Amino acid sequence: MPLKDYRLNIYDCPKTGTCTTTRAYNWLPSCPPFERFLFESYFAGGFMFMARQFLEGRLKPSQKLAEIISTCTTCGFCGEICGNSVPAPKIVDEFKAELVKAGFVLPGHKEATDSITKNYNPYGKSHEKRGAWMKEHLPTRTEVVYFVGCTTAYRRPEIAKAVVKVLKAAGVNFGVMGPEEWCCGEPLVRMGRPDLADKMIEHDIEAVKAAGAKTVVFSCPHCYTTLKDKLGNVESFHVTQYLDNLLKARKLRLKKTEGKVTYHDSCYLGHHTKLYDPPREILKAVGAELVEMSRNQMDAWCCGAGGGVQFAYPDYAVWTATQRIEEAKKTEAETLITACPHCKENLAKAAEKLNIVDITELIAKAIE
Repeated sequence: MPLKDYRLNIYDCPKTGTCTTTRAYNWLPSCPPFERFLFESYFAGGFMFMARQFLEGRLKPSQKLAEIISTCTTCGFCGEICGNSVPAPKIVDEFKAELVKAGFVLPGHKEATDSITKNYNPYGKSHEKRGAWMKEHLPTRTEVVYFVGCTTAYRRPEIAKAVVKVLKAAGVNFGVMGPEEWCCGEPLVRMGRPDLADKMIEHDIEAVKAAGAKTVVFSCPHCYTTLKDKLGNVESFHVTQYLDNLLKARKLRLKKTEGKVTYHDSCYLGHHTKLYDPPREILKAVGAELVEMSRNQMDAWCCGAGGGVQFAYPDYAVWTATQRIEEAKKTEAETLITACPHCKENLAKAAEKLNIVDITELIAKAIE
């Protein structure tokens, strides 16, 4: 939806600054760009004010404006707490798209965009390597399809291997789309190129249909949120939902997990889709001793990888992750559990001694 169509939402923003802090826990910071850069331009209220000025022709497109807007991680916390329900992340995406049309693109975004259009992934890797993580042949035409995602396939293949192990242990007849799986298009939306994202989305929808899928399971919340409402009659599940259902149906036999863990709520699983309970139900099922961080569930702090930030501002992305790692350490947990490959990838860059584990890996290890 074009930026001008959000005019009423933009004007609804009261610019109170409430969205920069959590409602509980002594009003801890909640907005990464505002906490990092400490100027009013760098939080939802500032973004909305600039969008208003832009629509009124008072603020002209510029490289500096593109740099400021691109610091938003689109974590979605502001939408959780905003009394006026201003959809700030969507407005930020459309604002970026307007700036891209005007010719203002961040170098890191251009590099990732070029890679997606050429290789169908943002990491500059060959498309032929997408399935390199597979140690065995998996069918490409099945009723249950596992949509692997770029970050899992190229950066965190251990997550894909864990998903495969767990689904097999549960007796699920599943497959993957192999080379027919392309980038879901989500990074392109976040980098101001919804036009290119549409091509990726359309291809993946057709590929899912060609695979004969009735159900698609995603281990990446970004892929899940992008495609779940576009697949028509095909059921979509994030892997935590799917595994929670398998556990409740007693399809898996698990050993009890020893040790204390804490859980990081992925922004796209939490703020964007409100899936707070399934991961915690899974941790309960394996007997993990869960110690929550101060900012959890709808008050959770972002890992820093979203919104295209990891491509444009890698140092700032790691700074954001470092804040989360320090918070996790205060719980005295031995392991930080995630449910998103982007979160695991970025948090691992900031972690020193803390063990970062995807929830699927925890289940795979607990299989009897």
